Amino acid sequence: MAAAMVDKDFATVAELTHPKVVAQVGGAMALAKRLDTAYAGLTVKSMKFARPEQIQDVRGTLIGVFRFREKILVRSQIVEVNSFYIGFAAGKSNWKFIDCDGVTQHYLAALLPGYTSNLDLNGC
Repeated sequence: MAAAMVDKDFATVAELTHPKVVAQVGGAMALAKRLDTAYAGLTVKSMKFARPEQIQDVRGTLIGVFRFREKILVRSQIVEVNSFYIGFAAGKSNWKFIDCDGVTQHYLAALLPGYTSNLDLNGC
C-alpha cells in the first residue's frame, strides 16, 4: 500500500482496498479516479507503517489496525500525518484495507458479519 501511494498507483490501491468499499464507490476504476482527483497537487513522499495492532479473528477473517505516518508534499511544504487503516484478511488471502476516516463500529459490523465493535478507533 505504501509503495502504491508514493507512486500514485491508484489502480493498485484499489486492488488493496476492501472489495465492499470498492463496490460502494462504483468499482476499482471509479475508486482510482477518485483517489487521483483527491491527490491532485499532493505528493506522498513516504508512508511508514507501525506493527499491526489489535489483531482479532472474526469468524475466520483477521481484522486489525495498521497505523502509519505519512509525509505529504503540499504547496512546497511537507506535512506529516498520523492515521491508520483497518485491515482484513480472510483465510490465506492478502490483506485488504479501508481508510479509518469516518469509519464507525456499525460500519465495520456491516463489512464483517460477526464483528463485535471492539477495535479502538480513536486517533482517526
